[in-house]
Amino acid sequence: MKVSMKNNPSEYDISVPRSVTILLLFVLSMTAWNGIRAWATVSNWENLSRFRANPIYIFSTGSIWFILGVVLMILIFKGYRHTPILGLIVSILYLTWYWVDRTFIQIAPAPNIPFSIVVSIVTLIVFNTILFWPSAQAFFKETQ
Repeated sequence: MKVSMKNNPSEYDISVPRSVTILLLFVLSMTAWNGIRAWATVSNWENLSRFRANPIYIFSTGSIWFILGVVLMILIFKGYRHTPILGLIVSILYLTWYWVDRTFIQIAPAPNIPFSIVVSIVTLIVFNTILFWPSAQAFFKETQ
């Protein structure tokens, strides 16, 4: 598939590998999830406050991850050569935040810890394997 990924479409036609498309879909889904989380916090502010959830914290973290997701999607679209390293850093930060939030901040953490550990590790491995896949690496080097 030929897709223009630069500002001047007539000069640059870059073939986007499937691995990059999968990365974009993955980042888009996580970005959408956190955007919905931030929006839902605003629309349910009073209910969250009534149940002793901290809506400021929920909104802030949802917004931060939404913004980081948008930035990462733009870097992937542009084919920025440092995207794999930045993606690795963001994925590790997200996983760290998830577990700190789950174990220390949530009032009553969900009881499915073994399942969450497995899903977290598998997701981190799959995302970063695709991020550093040879076709993705070639795309990030080719578009510079």
